Amino acid sequence: MSEKKFNTEKVFATKSALSFEEDISKSTSKNESRVSVHGAPGTGPLSYDWTKKVVVQLSDAECMSVIAVFLGCAKSFEAKSHGPQKDKQFSIEVQSKGVFYIKVGQLNNGMFAVPVSREGAFKIPPVFLKQVQENRPWMSCGEIMQMVKDVSSCLAAASASQ
Repeated sequence: MSEKKFNTEKVFATKSALSFEEDISKSTSKNESRVSVHGAPGTGPLSYDWTKKVVVQLSDAECMSVIAVFLGCAKSFEAKSHGPQKDKQFSIEVQSKGVFYIKVGQLNNGMFAVPVSREGAFKIPPVFLKQVQENRPWMSCGEIMQMVKDVSSCLAAASASQ
């Protein structure tokens, strides 16, 4: 029996790099598909120390929140209190400069941030979509994107009416 191959997409900046990797939950009995985001410090021009990486594994619901940001349905998303010590975090936000600013970090172990341009951002959402779709094999990626848009629209309308 062959092992499943996991896809990875990486983005780079001067001071750090991020890797978005397909993963499987190790904390639930369901083996839910997830995305792990790895952050590593830069050590020189186009050089990164992946031995000092910080990894945050995002749940299925968190993956959908990231998709909402990439679809323009939300301006930002933040996941806190990850890891055994509850000291890891991930965030993504759309900045006015037309870039996605993505960070992953751990208390006392560093924060790794990469601004991702429009061109660079096209390769990241498919990693999240594929993992969410793996958890819902009866839905197409298009149906998942529409669900994320519909839920985001409903939440925005509810927030506006309060």
